[in-house]
Amino acid sequence: MLRIKNKNIYINRGDSANIQLACNNANFEPGNYIKFYIMKENDCEDVLLTKQFNITELTNTVDIQLTSEDTRSLGESFKNGYQTYWYEVELNRDALEPGDEDMRNTLIGYDDNGPKLFILYPEATEGSED
Repeated sequence: MLRIKNKNIYINRGDSANIQLACNNANFEPGNYIKFYIMKENDCEDVLLTKQFNITELTNTVDIQLTSEDTRSLGESFKNGYQTYWYEVELNRDALEPGDEDMRNTLIGYDDNGPKLFILYPEATEGSED
């Protein structure tokens, strides 16, 4: 199950997902890359998952792909309830020329409305036979 509501992401542990990020007023250019971070709730410095997606052609969309291993890597298995994490999406470009600065722009992340949540629900597991 994948659901996105008010920029908050809801997904089951162990599920994979393809989240399409669209830029309505500009294009992503070759050489840009998107970084997707998942962090512990209330701790932006404790990054649990980082994924990078390189832009190879001029486009206004980027697919953020999460594997089942990605969503399982966020913590121990749990039986009920949910776990809350924060996430952030950055647009990046390495310096094009010596002396230039790298570009880093947060597209989605903590803002005046607070953090963007990544909510993880438990996954079904096969019971063990005795």
